[in-house]
Amino acid sequence: MVTLDFWLHILPAFRAGFWESLKLALIASAVAFPFGCLVGVGRILPIAIVRKLSDVYINLVRSTPLPVIFIFFFFALPDAGLKFSAFNCAAAGLGLYMASYVAEAVRSGVNAVPAGYIEAARALGLPERTVLGGILLPQAIKAVIPTLGNLSVDLIKNTSIAYTISVVELTGTAVQQVTMLAKPIPIFVLAAIGYTVMTFPTGAAFRALERKFKYR
Repeated sequence: MVTLDFWLHILPAFRAGFWESLKLALIASAVAFPFGCLVGVGRILPIAIVRKLSDVYINLVRSTPLPVIFIFFFFALPDAGLKFSAFNCAAAGLGLYMASYVAEAVRSGVNAVPAGYIEAARALGLPERTVLGGILLPQAIKAVIPTLGNLSVDLIKNTSIAYTISVVELTGTAVQQVTMLAKPIPIFVLAAIGYTVMTFPTGAAFRALERKFKYR
C-alpha cells in the first residue's frame, strides 16, 4: 500500500531529478537549435565541401543510436585526454544528436520558401549573408515551427536516456527509488507526471507560436 510517508520520502529525490532533467533539456536545446540551423543552412550553401560535410554529419549522427553517442562521450573521450562530467557528456551528446534532426527540419523549411524571395533579395544587391540570415532562414524556421515543437518534446523525453551514463535525472531517480523501495508503478507514474509537466507547456508554447507566425 502506498502511504503518505511513501510520497514524502520520494518527493525530494524526484524534485532534484526533475530539475536535473530540465537543466539537461535546456542546455541541450541551446546546443541543438543554433547548431542545427547552421548545419541546415550548410546543406544549401553553394560551397560543395560545406554541403558535403553537413550531409555527412546529419546522416552519421541520425544513424547512430543516442545511447551509443552518450557512451562515446562518456568513455571514449577520456581516453583522448578529454574528461567531462556525466551531465556535460549527456548535454553535449543530446544537443549534437538533436541538432541533426533540427538541420533536416531547417532544410525542409528552406525548400518551402518560394524562390522569388531569394531572387528578389539578390536582385536588390543584398549580400549573401543578409539573404541567408535575414530572409531565407527566418522564413524557413516559420515554416517548420510545428516540426521544431515536436523535436523539442522529443528532446525532453530523450533526457531519460542519460541515466545510462549515471546522470541522476528523472528516469535515473525513478530507477534508484524502485531499486530501494520495490514499488515501480507509483514511482514511474510520478516520473511520467514529471515529463508531462515539461512536455505539455513546451508543446503548447510551440502551438501558440505556430498560430502567431503561421507560414503563408
